[in-house]
Amino acid sequence: MDPQDVASTAHSAPPVESESYTYPRLQVPLFGSEYVEYARRQLFTRHPDYLPTLVRLMDLHPGMTAVDVGCGSGFYTRLMASQMRGEGQVVGIDPHPGMLRAASERTIVEGWDEIVRYYAGTITALPAPDAAADLVFANGQLWTLPEQQRIPALREMGRIAKIGGRVLVAEPDGGLVHVYDAERPRLQELEELLEAAFMRGAERLDGFDYRIGRRLPTLFHAAGFERVRVYPRLFVVAGCDLGPDPKQGLKDRVIEYRQAMLSLTSDTPEIRARRERRAERQRAGGATDEQIAEHTALTIDRLQMLLDHPERIIHDTSIYLYGGLFCEGYRT
Repeated sequence: MDPQDVASTAHSAPPVESESYTYPRLQVPLFGSEYVEYARRQLFTRHPDYLPTLVRLMDLHPGMTAVDVGCGSGFYTRLMASQMRGEGQVVGIDPHPGMLRAASERTIVEGWDEIVRYYAGTITALPAPDAAADLVFANGQLWTLPEQQRIPALREMGRIAKIGGRVLVAEPDGGLVHVYDAERPRLQELEELLEAAFMRGAERLDGFDYRIGRRLPTLFHAAGFERVRVYPRLFVVAGCDLGPDPKQGLKDRVIEYRQAMLSLTSDTPEIRARRERRAERQRAGGATDEQIAEHTALTIDRLQMLLDHPERIIHDTSIYLYGGLFCEGYRT
C-alpha cells in the first residue's frame, strides 16, 4: 500500500456490522500507528519465516548499537532491542511526532525503555553522531524519496555507521508482483497490466519508485559501500491458504473480502477519492478507462461469488506473489 493511503484507508473503511476483523483474533485498529502495527502483525502471521529471516540478517548481539531509520511505531526498533538482552543501545528516528509518541509508549509497556531512545529526524539529516552504530536499518524508506535524494540518504546512513559497520535496508520491487488465477485469465491479465501501469504512473506523478529493489546494489555502490549483498524478500498468498486454523482463517478471509468489496463499491467521499487517486496513476502509466472499469467489474464479480459461496474459498487456487529485496553494505 502506498504510504499516503495508510491513514485514509484506516479512517475511511466502513466497519463490518456485528463482526470484528481479526487475523488471528486481533481487533482491527482504525487509524494511525495502531493500523500500521496491525498490518505488520497480519503480514508476519501469514509469512512466519519473515521475522526470523530479518533477525538473522540484522545479526545483532548484546553490547551493539543499532539505529532504526524511519522507525514509525517502533516495531523494528523493539525487535532490535529484543536481540540485545539488555546490553547495548537502540535508537529509533522518525519525522512524525505522533508515531514517536506511540513508539515510546509501546517501548515502555514492553520494557525496552532502558536501552531504547527515540528522536525526531529524517533519513537525509539523521540526529546521530558520526560512526556511532554497528547497524543502521531502514524499512521501506528509499522508494518514496525523490531520485536525487536516494544516494545522499544512503550516504547519511553510512555516516552514522561505524567503520566496519553495516547499513541494511528493505525495499519493495513491484516487478516481482505476479498473479495466477487459472479460472479467471482475463482478470489475471488486467491485474498485471494495471499494476505495471500504476507503478509507472506513481513514478511520474509522485516520484515513487516501486521497482527500487533491483536498483539497490547500484545505489549502495554509488553511495560508497563495500561488500554489498542482496537477499530475497518475497511473500506469497494463496486463496485457499487459510493459515494454521482454517475455520478461523475462513471467517477472517470472508471479512477481508467484504472490506475489499466496500473499497470498490462504497460511495463515501474518502473511498471515492482513494479510488480516483489510484486510477489517476494507472492512467498516467498508460492504462485506459475501459481497462480500469473492466478490471473493477471482474473483481467485484469474483468477490461477490466468494462472499455468496464462502465454501469455494477453500478451493481457490489463485496465487498472488509480491515482495522486494534486502540489501546490505559495509562502511570501510
